[in-house]
Amino acid sequence: MKFDLNNILVGVLAGAATAILCLGMASGSGLSVLLYLLSAVPIMTAGLGWGLGASVIGVAVAALSVILIANQQTALFVVLTTALPAALSAHWLTLSRPADEIGGKQGSLAWFPLSDVMLRLCIIIGGAFIVIGIMVNYSQELMQPVLDELVARLQENNPEFSFTPEARTQFDGAMLGLMPFFQPFLWVLVLIANLYIALRVTFASGQLKRPREDFPQGMRMPKIALIPFGIAILGTMMSGNIGLAATALAGALSGGFMLSGFAFFHDYSRAKPWRGLAMALVYISTAITMLPPFLMFFLGLFSVARNIPTSSPSNPPKNSNT
Repeated sequence: MKFDLNNILVGVLAGAATAILCLGMASGSGLSVLLYLLSAVPIMTAGLGWGLGASVIGVAVAALSVILIANQQTALFVVLTTALPAALSAHWLTLSRPADEIGGKQGSLAWFPLSDVMLRLCIIIGGAFIVIGIMVNYSQELMQPVLDELVARLQENNPEFSFTPEARTQFDGAMLGLMPFFQPFLWVLVLIANLYIALRVTFASGQLKRPREDFPQGMRMPKIALIPFGIAILGTMMSGNIGLAATALAGALSGGFMLSGFAFFHDYSRAKPWRGLAMALVYISTAITMLPPFLMFFLGLFSVARNIPTSSPSNPPKNSNT
């Protein structure tokens, strides 16, 4: 990790950009939400193109900026869910080692697998939401205003819609159990999309040393991911905080497996005459119903893989456990 003037400048700009994109959510506009969903891209790009030093500075600047403008709790949320995962994922993707150390071609470099980065991101995001849940004391009392607003929106769209007291109790209980699952699930999808964009931006700028990623082939969950996923699923059967923590981890890992299924589908359908029609059907039906993502999740469970990209060495390799 090095800190020169160029890295420091890039890191400061990346951290400030991430802070602005995150804090813009306070306006509540549709554009601010879209920009917030891209908030990890600046730090990821800094790390991929300029190294760990730039991304570390980016994390520090983002945290300090949010503390000064908002508060410490918001800053911790930004660091845990956005800045830190962005910096770590970018760092891992810059690691390489001589390919002959793992049975590859002599004189080539083996790069850290995208599949391993996906697994680590899922665990980090699951852990981040567990910590956040503990911080805010996640409970029905905390979420009741959100649940009330959701019911109000449902009734606004359909004035004839109403709950009986028993049905409302069941609805609140179901939503309270689903939220810890879907928040990390969705955020894993967002961060992987950010990583895709950052890789493309860094490659286009000429700063990316890693070979261009074939996402449909590389974006798989490794086989070892089945172990923490199985443990998390068993944990969801427990009550209390342990069950909620397991649900958050299961949600994050489920997001990774679903993306793996979509990637497998993209890779398998290459050069097939039915590809265009199949893609249209899958994504149109995804927008209407949850059936395709559900099927892709199971496809992802059975398409685990660990692809290690290689390239001719243009820079001295960095040690990593590939």
